[in-house]
Amino acid sequence: MQWVALAALTGLTGGCQTGDALRLRLSDPVYPDHAVQSHAITVERDAHGFPVRYSLHLVAATCFDGQCKPLDVTLHWDAIGRYDGLDVEPDLPLTLKEHEPFTEADYRRLDEVLGNPHSILGNHPLSYFVPAAKHAHGNDGVDGVTGATPTALREAVVPGAAYSSWVLWRWVHGEIVDQLQARTRKRCDDALLMHFLSARDSDFVTFALDELLKRDVLTPAFEEACYRVLEDGGRANCERALRAVCSSPSDPATVQARIIDLYGRNGGSSSPILNYLEELPDATPEIWAQLAAQLSAVTGYSDLDGALELLKQRAAGSPAARQEVEKLARHADPHVAKRARAFLRQDANMQGLPLAGPPQPNAPQRVNIVFLLSDDQPLRAMGHVDPYFHTPNIDKLASQGVVFANGFVESSICCVSRASIMMGQHNVTHGIQSFDDPLSATQIQKSFPVLLRKAGYRTALLGKYGIGMTRAAPKELCLPEKHFDLWYGFSQGPSYWQQEDGKKRYLTSVMEEKAIRFMKETPAEQPFMVYMCLPEPHGQGGGPWNYRDPHFKLPKPNGPPPVVETMTEEAYAKLPEAIRNSKNSKIVGRPAESYTTYMETVRDYTARTDLAVGRIRAALKEIGREDNTVIIFASDNGSMWGAHGIAGKWNMYEESIRVPMMIYDPRLPKSVSGTRSQMALAYDLTATVMDLAGVPAPHMNGKSLMPVIQDPKAEWREDWYYLHDVFSRSKGRPLPNCEGVRGERWKYIRYRKTDPVQEELFDIQADPKEMNNLAGSPEHAEILKRMRARNDELKRELAAVDGDK
Repeated sequence: MQWVALAALTGLTGGCQTGDALRLRLSDPVYPDHAVQSHAITVERDAHGFPVRYSLHLVAATCFDGQCKPLDVTLHWDAIGRYDGLDVEPDLPLTLKEHEPFTEADYRRLDEVLGNPHSILGNHPLSYFVPAAKHAHGNDGVDGVTGATPTALREAVVPGAAYSSWVLWRWVHGEIVDQLQARTRKRCDDALLMHFLSARDSDFVTFALDELLKRDVLTPAFEEACYRVLEDGGRANCERALRAVCSSPSDPATVQARIIDLYGRNGGSSSPILNYLEELPDATPEIWAQLAAQLSAVTGYSDLDGALELLKQRAAGSPAARQEVEKLARHADPHVAKRARAFLRQDANMQGLPLAGPPQPNAPQRVNIVFLLSDDQPLRAMGHVDPYFHTPNIDKLASQGVVFANGFVESSICCVSRASIMMGQHNVTHGIQSFDDPLSATQIQKSFPVLLRKAGYRTALLGKYGIGMTRAAPKELCLPEKHFDLWYGFSQGPSYWQQEDGKKRYLTSVMEEKAIRFMKETPAEQPFMVYMCLPEPHGQGGGPWNYRDPHFKLPKPNGPPPVVETMTEEAYAKLPEAIRNSKNSKIVGRPAESYTTYMETVRDYTARTDLAVGRIRAALKEIGREDNTVIIFASDNGSMWGAHGIAGKWNMYEESIRVPMMIYDPRLPKSVSGTRSQMALAYDLTATVMDLAGVPAPHMNGKSLMPVIQDPKAEWREDWYYLHDVFSRSKGRPLPNCEGVRGERWKYIRYRKTDPVQEELFDIQADPKEMNNLAGSPEHAEILKRMRARNDELKRELAAVDGDK
């Protein structure tokens, strides 16, 4: 491959305005000794005139076996010069070493490679990846991979396309980024600065703060914007924002009070604020009293230790600060109270004064909670529902507890569903509609594990956290490790094998060991919450999921998997165009052997999840805490697995939205066990956890399921609103955007962004397989009208709730 010509992109589409073109002088990454050339970059702007994206259209030549053909590639950067995707003409695709065109999976992998600005591709010349003879002459293969560092290469390039990976990465992350950022800085007026400061993307905020710190005077508007950063930003941006507000012309005492208030609202997790207070040369006793008054809001023990140490050094002789710490010494959490009493004993000015006593003895023991969440497990994937599956431990849990036969997720995709569970909120309320977007710092403070930790629980998260991607947002928001006593979490799709002590281990085995050790090490007087996000049975047959537990052997089933009634050409033909043209892939018509292999794989992975359930329960019994530990089992979403002739999820069909859902509370009488027919939503589980722990959570949309557990006839919701409107960077066919209402009898589905609007209406009672769309039936016109109105009504109700986004 040799780059032989470059041209400007002549048109951009979408909701943004096409903008001006600029020219940048760039060197060739393959031949840096060649003359620097001027290239046209197109600027895409939004309705306010702010830059949104820069695009470079490359016209190249791909050469192999003495033959060359043109290749069109368009590279994109965002407003501050970060990689934002690439487009390739469908009839001129990128090719692999064997001259095969890139598949959809190859393009996804290339997008990941180009999205990593810290790749080793930036540290090595092209000859490290492709022997010089190959790319110098262009006729000995399009691409190649050396055997020099296979592990590093596997992570840095697309297999069989090292040349393409290297060249495109160099264009994406080379000197063009510096020139785009320099241009943005040169034209950065107040409006654009405020626009960047208000962005959820931390890199945009960093860019704006760096520019703001160069100014002599901080205006009131920018000062308020910096306070917002202090409340929601990551560590690095908090440090920048602190420097900015401390240089403002506002009264210093007022500034200090605002900063301390924000410290408490952040749950005491902002060490930059503590560092700022530590360096205050003339802090008054009132300042330390204000800090001490915020200690009850501190969520982490290490954060509390840091604040108390600062008070010990700087607040000696402040009676008001001592009084606040005395209140803390009576805290319900014995570990918090113990730290406060230790502080009081060490205060030289407290000698001879009575100390606050410990919490009252004989307080009722608080319940432990183990929340087990599987990944992409539809309702059918349990032995007591479909005997094809081997799940004896899950089946036993179901027989001993309460099973919600109508358990649903309000959006069948992991990032949204997991955010809903963390917040106890519908996705309309919490606002997560992208793999890239994390919960804000304010939202994390209101997530159920953080609230439990504030209330004295020892908390652990293991497995796929799945909310936010570090390529687009601060790591501390995408992987909020500091808010847990044990963290073994991953952003998205963790590999099924992990390196532990230099050995290749199966991920779930490592998670089991860490969770069991955590439970054993938790003091008997302290309750714990384990949120264990099991990886199975997601991702069958490729990527990071091509590894099985070598120590777990499940006998093959006696026969082929049961036939899915709707896995027919007729069912597929009835699907709306919005589904057939989406990322849901057609599976009907493929060889029967491939479907059998697929189902044997998910059966194996589901059984491995079942084993984890059994091992956790055995550990609870071993440590003597089984009688006071509530176990919850559910899945983040379902999966089609051949229903309606397709594979995938994302839809509002029953196979996608109905999931396993059960709660076992050993403290309740056996008479309450059994099946419940009420429609339970995944975020109801979160509200139930808060109810069990006795921790208020008025911000949650979910409702505690305890009334339904205690009374099978309890009145409950009659319908609920579904929304799937997720943005994904992945190339190829789009995710199917839809919304709708699922009632006890009727289901209404509206496919968004379709013209004319595509709709479905099903009578769930008469047509549980959803084969007969009644949306076009004149006799059901009134029902359709009523369901449309109910859809809009439920959406408005949810949108009116403040989700602290």
